[in-house]
Amino acid sequence: MCVLIIVILISGFAACTQPDDVLPEEVTIQADRDIYIPIMSSAVGIGLIPVYTLKRPPETVQIHWHTDYGYFVAWDSPDFKVNLLGTEVINNGEKIYWSYDPGEMGAKKPSVEIS
Repeated sequence: MCVLIIVILISGFAACTQPDDVLPEEVTIQADRDIYIPIMSSAVGIGLIPVYTLKRPPETVQIHWHTDYGYFVAWDSPDFKVNLLGTEVINNGEKIYWSYDPGEMGAKKPSVEIS
């Protein structure tokens, strides 16, 4: 079983920003499941959605995701094809999925930090 620790930074700039440019805003993460194993045919990972209140247009927001174990994937319409995104992703707050290598299912897993 993996323990997830989730932290997200929001930035309001079009390019990747430096820590001084990160705006302090209240962000929580909504996960779509409590338990996940990679062989579950009904899921590609744990779905993560940032939940926040902004005083600026949402299209100016960028979410920078990082995980120290596993990886992020995208899975959405129209083709619902699983796209591996890696351990670092920047998006505009769309739902993203976290998963890990199915070959590691029997191995002891570390606590996971997502920031």
